[in-house]
Amino acid sequence: MAVTATQVVGKVFYTGSDGVDYVCSGAAVNSTNKNMVFTAGHCVHGGPGKSWSSNWQFVPYYNHGSRPYGTWWAETLVAFNGWTGSANLGYDLGIVITSPSSGGELVNAVGGLGIQWNYPKDRYMTAMGYPQAPPFDGQWQYYCAATTSQRSIFTTDQIKMPCNMTGGSSGGPWIYGKDDGVYYSGWVNGVNSNVNDKNNPTEMRSPYFATWVGDAFNKYSTY
Repeated sequence: MAVTATQVVGKVFYTGSDGVDYVCSGAAVNSTNKNMVFTAGHCVHGGPGKSWSSNWQFVPYYNHGSRPYGTWWAETLVAFNGWTGSANLGYDLGIVITSPSSGGELVNAVGGLGIQWNYPKDRYMTAMGYPQAPPFDGQWQYYCAATTSQRSIFTTDQIKMPCNMTGGSSGGPWIYGKDDGVYYSGWVNGVNSNVNDKNNPTEMRSPYFATWVGDAFNKYSTY
């Protein structure tokens, strides 16, 4: 764990379907519309029997209350049936299309990650986010970097890595690429979804990015 930050990663604020305000993390992804954010599915939809999040905003490079790249409001929220219908964590991915701001498109303002899918499950990647639950405070970015692996012999639709980031980091990207603090040429290949122990996490998990992720990216890239 270390403190390294990039403007393509941001803090997410939203109101859940229960009317409570929450925080998550996300990352700008380079798409045709240049306004795409990847996050966790539970950051955009409450799951079975629940509804969509509201007041959803992405704040790139959020830093102790400062919003140097402004606030980007959601225009379209996307979640997947595996999550919304059955809370399957293998589909805990959210895609958000933000509204262009006065500064233009999101990716033109902060840059954007590439995306990969159907790649090996054992790769060296960097997970980033804004952990907020103690001992963190959600005010700055953190990361974990490690070689990933399949979650278990029975759970083939998730990957994992050693990591102690807490709640609030959900939705932050798993990046394959440079590990030198400059991630603009990296590729998102997962998102923070869930941990092995909320009170004392040592393992972070992500949906495995298979063909369905690529299909969704291509579909919503032009929204």
